[in-house]
Amino acid sequence: MGVSWEGGIGRIDSEGIRPGNGQQGLFGSVPARRPGLVSGAWVFRGTCVPLRALFENLRDGASLDDFLACFPGVTREQAVGVLEHEAAALLESADA
Repeated sequence: MGVSWEGGIGRIDSEGIRPGNGQQGLFGSVPARRPGLVSGAWVFRGTCVPLRALFENLRDGASLDDFLACFPGVTREQAVGVLEHEAAALLESADA
């Protein structure tokens, strides 16, 4: 059984984001986590790019377009899906 995290829009587990709360396929399977891949860090599916890289680049002032140019294996849909998922989770936790 993999690591699991339940958010407002879906659930992230070892297989990636699963739609929840009636959201069908909004995010698809964006992240993946495999013990032997990038030290078990969450990565964008089909790449070795850690999700952490997106947040670090944005924190350091890069735009989403800058990030996508540096990591061409990551699609805009994947990056936006992760950002929307995290935003929804933050809003949900603030309401709790």
